[in-house]
Amino acid sequence: MYVILAIPVLLLSMALWRRAAGTLSVRHLNMSTYPFYILLVTSFFGATLTVQGIVEQRDLAYLYDPTVLPLGWALVMYMMVMVPIGMILANATFGFDDAPGEIAEYQRRPIEPVLRWGETAMKAALFVALCLAVVALIFTWRTLDVVPLFNVLRGERDATLIAGFRQGARLNIAERPFFVSLLELFIGFTQVVALAVFAYWWKSRQRRDGIFLALAMLITVIALSYNATKTPILLFLSGLLVVMVAVRGSVPRWVVGAMTIAGIAGAVAMYVVLRAALGDGTIGLDTVVYNVVVGRIATGQLVPYFLALDIFPRSLPFIGFGSTGRLIHELLGLPVVENYGLAIMAVFDPDGVQAGTTGHATTIFMGEAWANFGWIGVLGAPLLVGWVIQAFHLAFVRARKTPLALGLYGYIAFNFTITSGIQGFYYPAWLIQLISVTAFVLVIAFAVRAIFLTSLSQRPHDDAAGS
Repeated sequence: MYVILAIPVLLLSMALWRRAAGTLSVRHLNMSTYPFYILLVTSFFGATLTVQGIVEQRDLAYLYDPTVLPLGWALVMYMMVMVPIGMILANATFGFDDAPGEIAEYQRRPIEPVLRWGETAMKAALFVALCLAVVALIFTWRTLDVVPLFNVLRGERDATLIAGFRQGARLNIAERPFFVSLLELFIGFTQVVALAVFAYWWKSRQRRDGIFLALAMLITVIALSYNATKTPILLFLSGLLVVMVAVRGSVPRWVVGAMTIAGIAGAVAMYVVLRAALGDGTIGLDTVVYNVVVGRIATGQLVPYFLALDIFPRSLPFIGFGSTGRLIHELLGLPVVENYGLAIMAVFDPDGVQAGTTGHATTIFMGEAWANFGWIGVLGAPLLVGWVIQAFHLAFVRARKTPLALGLYGYIAFNFTITSGIQGFYYPAWLIQLISVTAFVLVIAFAVRAIFLTSLSQRPHDDAAGS
């Protein structure tokens, strides 16, 4: 029954998304259509398979109220319709009578220089940012309790020493949150650099830009995989696809297929390495693919979502704004409440929390919307999410199409917190951090250009020398 009911919902959702962004073709993927595929894979299919009983998640056997399964499914169907409606509202808000047409025109526009004169200075600034990221990465490794991927490659079999697979490697300097955030900012910015350098290479096709691109890609992959998690690599590849479409107008089908296969293959390989490291024995390829694609990607993200519907407010009161912005709460002297993911794990696996072997129960934004605000949250969140994403997209469409802007465009596209929470949409601390690092890189570029111009002005001119 649920499968049959899901079909018209999907058709309506697709029609609304096309009206908001123009196309759902993966070959023309953009910032607005990207969330459709993320929600389709991680929520729509998973919720339908779960509520229909086609796929079973053993953790859901602990649900106190089994009616949260059909309720959760219905809210996912609602989400698939209301997110594109939020985008359409953003089009009306900002006076975009033909948003799909302007998005398509943006993809056809040529790439402009970041600086009107001195793109070498901009590339130098990006290289400096990459070097700072390498320094931050090395410092991070030296201060970690454990680097999971390195432990596995050395043949480590002690699960307690590679627990970072689940909860992320923990810094010994965690009591210095500002410094840790600074390190993470520069490490994360490698993705922006890699995407921007791709745009430079595509525009110039010069050998030195190709070398710079290869170096940026290598460092980015290392930065995303040292804690042996699969999702960041998959997201980065999808962001690269978004940038490729933005610079080309479209991408060939074989590119989409190759990147999809590469992403799934990488996730499967990481899963096999993890299972081998934990001593789980030999497992078949069919089992691995099923566990990764169905058990993790399609349905695994939804387990905390259903748990949130079950736990709040039955076991825990709604959080409200209590988990929003530690800095704000400290300045105002207000108590800080654990966010939804930590609260869920404290109820679902208190022994694991006490032992430090469990991490954060991350799920789609609807989970945090419910845990924080109940019905108001889950009914209003999809509209907010759609409006914010489209507002960002329209801002890029009207801005200059530069390599740095393209890097930010791709990075922001896959960093919207649709698969981790609603808080990132109404309290976008991540965006403030991104703007800060981008401004720092631009300051470096202007400084390099100023130094370069000064050195040129101090050279003897040819005309003067010959007179």
